[in-house]
Amino acid sequence: MLGRSLGRLFSGASGSGPVLGCGSNVVDIISRVRALPQAGEKGYFEDPEVLVNARIVGGVTLNHLAWASALGVPTGLFAFQGTDDNGVMVRNKMDDLGISTEHLQVGPQYVTSVSHIFLDTTGERCIMMAPASTTKINAAAMAEHFAPAVPGASIITSEISQVPLAGVGALFDAAAAAGKLSMLDVDVPPSVAVGEAGLGSMDEVHSVLERADVLKPTLSAAVELLAAEHGVTDATPLAEVAAAMAARYGSKLVVVTDGSRGSGLWNAAAGGVEQPCFGGVQQQDATGAGDAYFGGLVAGLHAWGLPEDAAGMSRLARVASAAGAACAEVLGALPVEGVSHARMLQLAADVGNLQVR
Repeated sequence: MLGRSLGRLFSGASGSGPVLGCGSNVVDIISRVRALPQAGEKGYFEDPEVLVNARIVGGVTLNHLAWASALGVPTGLFAFQGTDDNGVMVRNKMDDLGISTEHLQVGPQYVTSVSHIFLDTTGERCIMMAPASTTKINAAAMAEHFAPAVPGASIITSEISQVPLAGVGALFDAAAAAGKLSMLDVDVPPSVAVGEAGLGSMDEVHSVLERADVLKPTLSAAVELLAAEHGVTDATPLAEVAAAMAARYGSKLVVVTDGSRGSGLWNAAAGGVEQPCFGGVQQQDATGAGDAYFGGLVAGLHAWGLPEDAAGMSRLARVASAAGAACAEVLGALPVEGVSHARMLQLAADVGNLQVR
């Protein structure tokens, strides 16, 4: 049941359904190494007798849904998953996390995604992804399997990471037709999306960004998109970068993240806010910190709607930053029961205004 704190959704919303996200859901195979792999060089595992330290569930979209769920938001995933052992592992974890499996398409014709994560001694990581059947969620598949559920949602989320851009665009078209807020995590830079990842064309990147109501790019992705026309550089204040993104793509809210530098947020009603990282965070694993931040954004927008003033923007930023920081202190990208929420609350009292699942 939704508590009173979750009763007010974004402006123009109707109903109080779940947040439904489409995107990466994987089994992460984590190995600790003495230094991250470099092209043309040899490296060493941290323990020469241990090749794999953990197999855990993750994925950009599944991660942010998990953190939103931990903050009291009803969530569900749109995805293709196999009947393989990895698919069973992902679905079991979704049940544990309270993420609905109702809209999954499961069958032997699908292969569940896997990622190999290498962690160095500081907690920084290198990730190699095998998107598997997530690459099959094109516009036709989205229209057939997932778009019919969109009207029952409160918010729709997706990514630029593993889902083809045409599929993301079709999802956001369905969200717009149903009057639902759409949120996009720009997880990989556009050059990677259209190059190595093969998700689509640069025109499709711009089209997807224009369709999304809320954008969360990394600074590196924003610089790629804005440098030529807007003169944005790595040194530009993050809130100014967010404002330039909103002007370019017509967004209702933009959040730009830059690791230890923090984040900058902007929308027309509240203006710009800079949110530094919290002090005293003991990073164990940087994997998924940006996804957790996005999950905090989802929870805040679900509870409070789009910010209408600077105070509301700062509150949203604190909740999102607390989720990102709490994620960095645990192994893997998912919240840990009995640990993560307590840590978020310790970092940001605003978390206490959200209903915990």
